[in-house]
Amino acid sequence: NSKSDSGSDRRSDQNIDFKKFLAHWAVTERIPQSSLHSLLKGIRQYTCKDCSFKILSDARSVVRIPRNTTNTDVCAGGQYYHFGLSKAILSIISSIPQNVTSIKLSINVDGLPLSKSSQQQFWPILGSITESKNVFIIGLYYG
Repeated sequence: NSKSDSGSDRRSDQNIDFKKFLAHWAVTERIPQSSLHSLLKGIRQYTCKDCSFKILSDARSVVRIPRNTTNTDVCAGGQYYHFGLSKAILSIISSIPQNVTSIKLSINVDGLPLSKSSQQQFWPILGSITESKNVFIIGLYYG
């Protein structure tokens, strides 16, 4: 019985590894869900019914995009959404010549009223690196 258990465990591990590979491939290659769904349908059609691992039939079950994750925090009577700072900086730094030994990071915050009749404002928090002309958004406050 332990042989069949270990065989079952191995098939389960293969299924998880294949699913992870497929999800990573679909996301990094920006494969549309409709194309991934067609691929899965074709794989299921042309593989044996009793394969060593189960081929998923729906693109959504492969990629598993979380529907309710946010970077939003409630603070100071409003809401703040954090887009991220390190990813933007690393992306820009990769295009700066290697002989540059230091960089200057500028951050700008400015309120934008939504309407004349409302006290609510958007406060975009923008960043830029002096050595680059690109501006990136760090966060957005609404309140």
